[in-house]
Amino acid sequence: MRMALVLMSVVGILIALSSAPAVAGAGPDGKTAGGSTPAVDVGNKICPVTGEKIGSMEHEKATKVEYKGKLYNLCCPMCAAEFKKNPAKYVKVVEKELESSKKKPS
Repeated sequence: MRMALVLMSVVGILIALSSAPAVAGAGPDGKTAGGSTPAVDVGNKICPVTGEKIGSMEHEKATKVEYKGKLYNLCCPMCAAEFKKNPAKYVKVVEKELESSKKKPS
């Protein structure tokens, strides 16, 4: 009985964590916790952590991370954790992607 209760608690916690926003203070609509101005989606199509195309992961759902008022697209929640360790590094990767996409004809 006790094992079942512990197992149900762990499952409940995992479900709660998986449905939480990728960054504290950023909701699914991009608004911050206080309901202030929404963060701006930068529109990157490639995950700056892995180089994978956003949405290409078969078993993982793409996620977004807010950093300095901007939303960055990532291929999976694991990349969100990596992004948070060194956001400036990954912002540079996104900036390079966006700059090169501007140079290419549509």
